[in-house]
Amino acid sequence: MEYEIINILDLIRDMGRPFTEKTLKKFSCPKNPDVEAFIRNKAIGFAKTRTAITYLVVGTKKPSSNKASTEVPVEETSTEKPSTEEKVSKFTLGYFTLANKPIAKPIEAFNEETERTLSRFSYDIEGSTTKVMASLLIAQFAKNDALPDDVKAEFKGSDLMNLALKQVRNLHSKMGGCTVYLECTDTPFLIDFYKKQGFFRAGERQTEDSYLLRFMTVLQKHNNN
Repeated sequence: MEYEIINILDLIRDMGRPFTEKTLKKFSCPKNPDVEAFIRNKAIGFAKTRTAITYLVVGTKKPSSNKASTEVPVEETSTEKPSTEEKVSKFTLGYFTLANKPIAKPIEAFNEETERTLSRFSYDIEGSTTKVMASLLIAQFAKNDALPDDVKAEFKGSDLMNLALKQVRNLHSKMGGCTVYLECTDTPFLIDFYKKQGFFRAGERQTEDSYLLRFMTVLQKHNNN
């Protein structure tokens, strides 16, 4: 399967707000009601105010299947690529939301080299002893469960993260910065997943009734390639 990243502001411009709202309402993530509620009810508002931008990941062709079938594959019946309407309606695989949100030091870097990198990109707040670092936040991140099982099986969480980090690198190359971070609940599955994607523990943030773990990764080396 090949993938395309679509900014929902571009989708609104090209297809209109009613179509975009209808498309986002179809997104399903029962394991995490908060990320489902965000894309269905808040993503457009946040994008319109430029607070955070949501990107849809869509498949540009159907995945291969091992099942025997008498149907002729779509790719063989036409050389035309699916339209934007068809892609986002049928093959929205997941989404991620990015926000430009500086992060305060100190940060618990996992080694001295990373600490030096983070310090180099930190700056003082005027009139304060606090240091902050320009960074992007992956504010939301989820696969779409409202898809056939064969499609979901071919698109993994690591694929979604790779595409999210690709978009982060593109933004870093235009506006500067070298890091991206995210926050999650203290859940072993999530912690293990983010560590496997190259993130390291970078502290935590208290909420009203609990706390969230913060994970960060440094993308400077990728930006220099």
